[in-house]
Amino acid sequence: STFRDAQIKKIEIPETVTVIEDGAFTGCKELTDINIPSQISKIHDSTFFGCEKLESIMLPQGLEEIGDLAFGDCKSLKTIHIGEKIKKISSIAFSRGLLSLREYSVSPQNTFFTASDKMLMTKDKKTILAVPSLTDSIFYIQDGIENINGWAFSNTQNIKEIVFPKNLKEINS
Repeated sequence: STFRDAQIKKIEIPETVTVIEDGAFTGCKELTDINIPSQISKIHDSTFFGCEKLESIMLPQGLEEIGDLAFGDCKSLKTIHIGEKIKKISSIAFSRGLLSLREYSVSPQNTFFTASDKMLMTKDKKTILAVPSLTDSIFYIQDGIENINGWAFSNTQNIKEIVFPKNLKEINS
C-alpha cells in the first residue's frame, strides 16, 4: 500500500513502470486523475479501492486482467471502458461502492466481454457480470440471459423490481 490514504490529486506513472501491486493507491480519496502506463497488464486487487473522487479512468491498451475490488468504493466513477485485450475480470472487481456508475462500455474487438444496455456481460450475452448503479427502478433482464454473476447487482441503488426472463438458469452468489 505504497500511497495508502495519501492526499494525492493527480498521478502520472512513467511508462517504465510495468507492475503496480495490490492496494498501491488504496484510500487516495482526493485522486481525480491518473495515467496508467500502457505496459501494465494487470490491475491488482484493491489498487484503486477508496479513490472516492476518481470520475473516470483510461485503462491501458495492454491491460489483460482486473483483480478483486480493484475499483471498489470509487464513489465518483461514472464509466468504465473495458479494452480489447482484457480477458479476466474478477467477479468482485467492480462490486462495491460505485455509486455514480452510469455504464460499462467494451471495445468491440474484445473476445471475452461485451456491454449491452450499459451492463457488463460475457461476449455470448448469456451472463450478466455487472450492472451500473444508476439504473431504472424496474429492471428487465433481457431474453437470452442464462446466468447472473453473484455480485452483478451489488452497486444498484434505484432498482425496486427485477423482471427475469423465462430461460434464466442460474443466479450465483
